[in-house]
Amino acid sequence: MKKISSLLVLIFIAFSLILSTIVVTAYQENNNSIINLNLCDESSLLGTLGTIVWDNGMDYSGLIYSQWDENKQFDFYIVDDFYFEEEAEISDVYWIGGYWGQNYESGNFDWSISFYYDNTSEGKPDGHPYSPSFAGPYLFTWIEINKEILYNSGNSIYYKFWINLPEIIKFEANKKYWISIWAEGSYPPQSGWGYHKSILLNASLLGSDYFSFPFWTPGIDVQGFDFDMAFQLSEPIGPLPPNPPYIEGPREGRAKTKLCWTFQSEDMNGDAIKYVINWGDGSINETDYNSSYDPIELCHTYSKNGVYAIIAYAEDETGLKSNESTFGISIPRYRELNKYLQLIFEQFSMLNRILNFLR
Repeated sequence: MKKISSLLVLIFIAFSLILSTIVVTAYQENNNSIINLNLCDESSLLGTLGTIVWDNGMDYSGLIYSQWDENKQFDFYIVDDFYFEEEAEISDVYWIGGYWGQNYESGNFDWSISFYYDNTSEGKPDGHPYSPSFAGPYLFTWIEINKEILYNSGNSIYYKFWINLPEIIKFEANKKYWISIWAEGSYPPQSGWGYHKSILLNASLLGSDYFSFPFWTPGIDVQGFDFDMAFQLSEPIGPLPPNPPYIEGPREGRAKTKLCWTFQSEDMNGDAIKYVINWGDGSINETDYNSSYDPIELCHTYSKNGVYAIIAYAEDETGLKSNESTFGISIPRYRELNKYLQLIFEQFSMLNRILNFLR
C-alpha cells in the first residue's frame, strides 16, 4: 500500500510538471533516446580563442599567392604590419586563406606563420620567412588548423582559418611588427592569403626568389595596387572551467546488473580534469585527473528498480568546476511510465531526491 501511495505522489508531481512545461513534448515515443540536457555542443570543443587585440580586417577581395612548393622551388610570400600601444600577449591567429585552379577543392596544405621586427630605417621587416627576426616559423598541419568554408566560387575556395600558437608570444608597446602566413604544398592547386584594399598602417610587401622579387617589395610594384591582408590576433583566454560533461550510455537496464557510461569534457585552458558523478541512488564516484577531452568510462550497478538521474560535473586541476549535466536512466518496473519520467528528471533533478525519499 505504501508503494502504491508513493507511486501516486510521484505521478501527481510528474503530471503537474507536464502541465507547466513543454519540455515533455521533446520526447518521441518512437525514439528511446532522450536529449542530454546541459551539455555543450560537441562542435564547441574545437580550440577556443581569446579576445581580438589586433584586427586587420577579415573582409576579402580575393587571394594573393602565398605558397612554398618544395618540388618546384616555387615561393611567394607576403608580409603585413601591426602595432600595439601597450604590451600584448598573442596566443591565436585568424586569417582568410584558400585555393584556386586545378584541384582547388582538395587543397589541404600545411600552413606556416612567422613574425618579424620592423626595420625602421627601411620600412620593412628584418628577416626571411624561414629565418624571421622575431618568432617562428610555426608550422601547422591541415588537421591542426581550425577551418570554416566561407565561399566556393566554382574555381576557388575561401576559408576562415584559425590556430592556437604553440607558445604565447609577447610584444612590446609602441613597436611595429610584421607577420607572414603561407601554405606549404605542391602545385596544383595554388594557395593564397586573403587580401582587401583597406589599408591599416602600411600596405603589404612581397618577396619571391622564384620571381626575383627582393625581400621585401611593395605590393603595388608587383600587383599594380596597394593592399592589406586579412588577419586578426588574439590574446590568451583567462582561466575557464571545463565544459559540462557529455554523457553517453544506456537509458534502461536491469537491477543488479553492471551498466557503463562514458563521460567527456574539455577544459578550454587544457588543464587536466576529473569527474564527480552522483548516480542518483546515494552513490557518488570521483575519478582521478585525466587529460582534457579524453572520454572516461565508468560503471555502476543499481540494486533497485526505479528512475534515476545521473548528475555529473567536471573539475579541473585548478579547482574550477563545470555546470552539471544530467542523464536519465530507468531500471524498469513501471516501464511505460519511466519512459516519460526520464526527461522530467533530467529537467528537474530535484525530483530525483523526491524519488529517493519515496523509496
